[in-house]
Amino acid sequence: MYDVIIIGGGPAGASAAIYTARGNLKTLVIDKAPGTGALALTHKIANYPGVEGEMTGKELLDKMRRQAESFGAEFIQTTISAVDVEDEEKSIFTAHGTFQAKAVIVATGSKGRNRMLPGEEQLLGRGVSTCATCDGAFYEGKHVAVIGDSEEALEEAHALTKFTDKNHFLGAAR
Repeated sequence: MYDVIIIGGGPAGASAAIYTARGNLKTLVIDKAPGTGALALTHKIANYPGVEGEMTGKELLDKMRRQAESFGAEFIQTTISAVDVEDEEKSIFTAHGTFQAKAVIVATGSKGRNRMLPGEEQLLGRGVSTCATCDGAFYEGKHVAVIGDSEEALEEAHALTKFTDKNHFLGAAR
């Protein structure tokens, strides 16, 4: 029986685990695929609180996880098949058995768009970005292209104008 089960081991889940475990709550983090979330796939982080200089997203995530573990949080990798939060004891059903807790935190992150251009996946975080606010400064004085057909893509292109020398906005055909 855990005090808290956290679903998701990304930055939100790891941060929650740091605070719950530090607060002396028996904490379990269930992560289906460590190293595959948006932060873990980011090649260069330079704007995260407490991070001086640059590091990879995976390095930052590993650091957060080690900190949570140092306070007693447990991390497991497994897939969740069902969740029952109706009773006082919450149940999380996984491929590795059932886990119970007094509280459950869902920190599953967000899934970005699925459409990818040829070669985009290999270059994600290495010149290709999905967040102008996060990565705009890396493109200081450069020529960039924003590809998209949504209001968000237009907002990203606008955000980049503060940093870039020249922007190309390519709306995708539907």
